Amino acid sequence: MKIAKQAEQIRAEPPPLPGRGPYRVIVADPPWPYGERSEDPSKRGVRPYPTMSIAEICALSVVSVAHHGCVLWLWTTNQHMREFSVLNAWGFHRRRS
Repeated sequence: MKIAKQAEQIRAEPPPLPGRGPYRVIVADPPWPYGERSEDPSKRGVRPYPTMSIAEICALSVVSVAHHGCVLWLWTTNQHMREFSVLNAWGFHRRRS
């Protein structure tokens, strides 16, 4: 119940992105959605924070604080490894080394 209330508050008034930038390096760990999970704290995988939909993550104005040529380090798990829509929405593209 606590997480649902936090999610409601965040959606009502999203927190601002930190600082004004422009930043040359951005490290991001979005609150990825994982569908239904147990909120039982004795179970592995309980979320201590509300998640966002992919559309909500894409809507974050990351490009507004990014320097031209900025490097983005995007933390994800296997389930969201191919969410290139987030990279594109944030004004970045995937590079291979």
